[in-house]
Amino acid sequence: MNKKTEITIDQPIAVEGTILSPGSHVMRVLDSPGDRTIVQIFDAETNHLIITIFAIPAYRVTPADESTFEFYEARDGQPTALHTWFYPGDTNGFAFRDSRSFAAE
Repeated sequence: MNKKTEITIDQPIAVEGTILSPGSHVMRVLDSPGDRTIVQIFDAETNHLIITIFAIPAYRVTPADESTFEFYEARDGQPTALHTWFYPGDTNGFAFRDSRSFAAE
């Protein structure tokens, strides 16, 4: 299952060094038999791949009824960065590195 999730954002957000512009996007897990932590983000029509990410496994005790997103604390002048994504009903999710760590590399 690719865990396809449509998200709509009203401000830019950073995901591992890539800035997603306001609007609609689609997140999904790459259909790979060996690694289920590869997340892809597309435009709303899934015509354009924006970024492919090797996410870090994340865990929670109680699953949520809907997709859950958590963000790193925003810093002055920088967009909020995506921290975790959990698909509805799952206790296993995906963690993303703080985008600001990419600026130092």
